[in-house]
Amino acid sequence: MFKAFLFIFMALIVSGCNPKAVGSATDELTLYYIDKKIYDPTICQAKEIDGSYYVLCHPSGDKNSGGLYKIEHNDSDKYVIRPINGKAIQHVGSDFGSSLKDSNINIGKIIESF
Repeated sequence: MFKAFLFIFMALIVSGCNPKAVGSATDELTLYYIDKKIYDPTICQAKEIDGSYYVLCHPSGDKNSGGLYKIEHNDSDKYVIRPINGKAIQHVGSDFGSSLKDSNINIGKIIESF
């Protein structure tokens, strides 16, 4: 019951702050983490940083060990979830979009902003 409440609560927070595609991507990642039992409880948060959207999925109280994803979307509701740190690649493998190898992304700075 607590997991369901946490999921609904996080979905409501995210859907009010970001484009619909980012909210949908965050929901999809949250359900994936819960289904695969990666963290208990699972917390997935979305944030816009420098014009790009990122989702950090982590265990409660430890954001530094979480998987970081970049959400690429267009004006429609279509999106691609791209793992960008080693933990995200370890968690989802090839179940989502290919990993993003962009040396211009400061992963530490992004995680700190969550």
